[in-house]
Amino acid sequence: MKNIAIKTSNPVEADRLLQNFGILMEGGGKDDPTSYVKDKKGNYRARSLSDDTSFAKFSVANQGYNFIQIID
Repeated sequence: MKNIAIKTSNPVEADRLLQNFGILMEGGGKDDPTSYVKDKKGNYRARSLSDDTSFAKFSVANQGYNFIQIID
């Protein structure tokens, strides 16, 4: 497992999408954007089930998901 940060304007939709890549955002639930946990820098906290997030980063960057940025 690997802790990562997510920069997004839509945490609910980002959480749904990232779960397909084995990345789970901390908090969340019931489609409430205020329930997701942020770090000191204002990024959302998440955990990847894999230590290698390169495929998820590539997919997000190249498939037009401009509302998500994965930060290691």
